[in-house]
Amino acid sequence: MTTTTIKQKQQVISALKETSRIPASRAHDYVVYLANKCNWTVTKLKYLSTGQEITYPQPIGRTCALDCQTCYEQQQWRPLCASPCDMSPYQIELLCEHPSGAWGWTDPISIAPDCDYGGESLCLDIPDPH
Repeated sequence: MTTTTIKQKQQVISALKETSRIPASRAHDYVVYLANKCNWTVTKLKYLSTGQEITYPQPIGRTCALDCQTCYEQQQWRPLCASPCDMSPYQIELLCEHPSGAWGWTDPISIAPDCDYGGESLCLDIPDPH
């Protein structure tokens, strides 16, 4: 049985605070996970290169109430998407909805699959609307 570990990665995205990478073996999917520590719910993912949108049958609400590092260490996340680990870098956006009725897309999020890792973990921490 192969153990998958996580590599810490910092990526500046307006709606996300931290990302992490998950080490793994070669020839596998590269999975992007989301730790959501805010009141916003992720309902869709859009691949910017194709415009393809994926609606989540079960939107991704809060998965963690702690800081991003602790959410990462405790693996309090849900999968967002997966791609071959040798795929070229790509960008996604997430459609986020708030219980108040507010909604919007995140800024583009760069994903760079790497066969040295099983994936990465993004941390969503958007303040409530005023």
